[in-house]
Amino acid sequence: MSFVSDNFIKSVKKGLACCGVDLSRSLRIGAAVSGGADSISLLYSLSEIFKPEDIIVITVNHNIRPAEESGGDADYVEKCSSSLGIKCIREEVERGSIEALAQQRKMGLEEAARKVRYDIFEKYIEEEKIDYFCLAHNKNDAGETLLMRFLKGSGTEGLCSVPAVRGKYIRPLLNVTRDSIEGFLFDRGIAYRTDSTNSDSAMTRNFLRNEVIPLLEKRMAGWRNAVISASEKIRTDEDFLEQQSDRAKKEAGFTVRTVENNCSKDECEVFFDAGIYSSFHEALRMRILLNAIKAAGPDCLVSRDFIREGDKNICKGQDFISFAAGLSLSLKKGQVFVSRKNLLATERGFSVIIDGEGTFKAGDLSVNVCKSEKGLLLDCNGSSLLLEDMAFPFAFRSCQPSDKIRKADGSCKAVSRILDDFKAGELKYFIPVIQKLSCSKRDDFLEIKCIFGSPYGLKNWIIK
Repeated sequence: MSFVSDNFIKSVKKGLACCGVDLSRSLRIGAAVSGGADSISLLYSLSEIFKPEDIIVITVNHNIRPAEESGGDADYVEKCSSSLGIKCIREEVERGSIEALAQQRKMGLEEAARKVRYDIFEKYIEEEKIDYFCLAHNKNDAGETLLMRFLKGSGTEGLCSVPAVRGKYIRPLLNVTRDSIEGFLFDRGIAYRTDSTNSDSAMTRNFLRNEVIPLLEKRMAGWRNAVISASEKIRTDEDFLEQQSDRAKKEAGFTVRTVENNCSKDECEVFFDAGIYSSFHEALRMRILLNAIKAAGPDCLVSRDFIREGDKNICKGQDFISFAAGLSLSLKKGQVFVSRKNLLATERGFSVIIDGEGTFKAGDLSVNVCKSEKGLLLDCNGSSLLLEDMAFPFAFRSCQPSDKIRKADGSCKAVSRILDDFKAGELKYFIPVIQKLSCSKRDDFLEIKCIFGSPYGLKNWIIK
C-alpha cells in the first residue's frame, strides 16, 4: 500500500474512532453511496476496514437529472459494490415526486431530495439492523455548508459545526479534505462519477463552490479552518442555550397534546404559561416559541418576523390571535397556544366595503380603520398599515385568482404569483387585499392598492 493510500485509510479509521465506532466489535455498517468521489472513497476505504458481509450500501436514484445520467450513477455504485462483495440496495424514486414534494412543502429541490433520501435511509437502518450509517461529508463540505447557512441568515443552531454523530448517522470523513479524497482515488486508479449539475452556478452551493470559494482561497487561504473553528465555538454556546431552553420549557409548563379534528389526521397543539414565558431572556423565549411551532406544524414555514411579533404580543399580556403558513398563535387567559389551523374550502372568501371609520368584520379578521394626517390607518390582528392618498369607500377582501396589482414600472403582476413568492402556502386565499372602488385612469380594472400580508406574518405590498 502506498503512502497516499495508507494515510487516507488511517484518516478514515481515525474518523470512525472519533465517531465512537469500536473497530474491535462485530458491527453492521451502512453507507450512503451516490457514485461521486467522496462516497466512492468512503466505500473503498470501508471495504478495507470491515468485512464485506458487514457492510450494506444504499444508493438512491432521485430521478431529477436525465435518466441516463442518474441511472448511470446508480449502475456504477452497484458495479463497485459487487466487485467488493458488498450488498447494495438500490432505491428508485418515482420521477417527478421530489419536484411535487418541493412544491407542496414550499421548499427547495435539494431540500426535498434530502428529505426523501433520509426517509429511505431510516427505512433500511431499521430493516437491516444497521449499527452505524456512514455519510461522506468531508471538510470541504463542512466549510461550504457553514458559509451557505451564514449567508442565508441562520442562527446559532444552523451555524454550529456539522455534527460527526447524529443518532446512528456518522461522518468519518469530516476532517478529510477533498484533495486527499481525490488523491486516494487517483493513487488506486478508482474512477468516480461526476454530477453534470455541479457546474450549474444557478444553485447556491455550486455558486459558492465555483465562484465565491476560489476567491476566498486566493485572498484568505485559511478561511475554511477559521469558519470551522468558529462553528465549534458556536456549538458549545448552542448546547448551553438548548439545555437552558429545556429547563425553561419545563418551568413554563410546555405541553404538546394531540387534538382530534374532523378534517384529516389528528394534529398537535402546544400550550404554555405566558407569564413565566415572558420572564425569560429573549433568546430563551424565541427558542421556546420556535420549538412550539415546530411541534405543532413541522411542515409549516413561518418568517422570523412572525415569531418576533408573536413574542412581542405575548409579552404585552393581552389576548390575541395571529396566523401564518397554516399555523395559529394565540394568547388566551394567560396561556399561549400554538396549533395548526385547518383551512377548509368553505371558509375561503370574505369581503367588506369600508365606507368610513370604525371596526369591521371580514371572515376571521377584524379590522379597525381611522383617519390620520397622512391617510387611512388600518389595524388588523395587531398589525398596522398606513395607506396614503386612500379615500373611502374601499374593499377589504380575500384575493381572487384573477387579481392583479400594478408594479412600480407600470406593468401588472398576478397577486397569486406575489403570494407564491411570499411562501403563503395554504393561506394564499385568506390574505386580504385592499381595493379601490373607482377605476384607474389608465385602464378599466378596479386597482388593488395593497396586499395586506402582515396579519399573517408576511410582507405587505403597497402601491405608492
